[in-house]
Amino acid sequence: MNITITQEKNNKSMKRLEISAELNNDGSTISRQKIREKISEHYKKPVEQVQIVKVEQKYGSKKALTYANIYEEASLVPDNYLNKRGTKKEKKA
Repeated sequence: MNITITQEKNNKSMKRLEISAELNNDGSTISRQKIREKISEHYKKPVEQVQIVKVEQKYGSKKALTYANIYEEASLVPDNYLNKRGTKKEKKA
């Protein structure tokens, strides 16, 4: 999986870096968790500081356009539905 950063915007008021990236993959659709790991590896930040906003992939295409936010601190990442996407649900007993 290759990552190409197409746009970066430093949002100082929200203390985050907003990025657009293009991912090339030879296999099936990339999971959000793997995208988070790849972006955190690219920027040398912990995975907890990366929030995937949107992933767009056309049918049959090997390219995926990804929008993500990278926060300065993990405590600044808002706890909302975006963080719960792409993770497995806990089973209730």
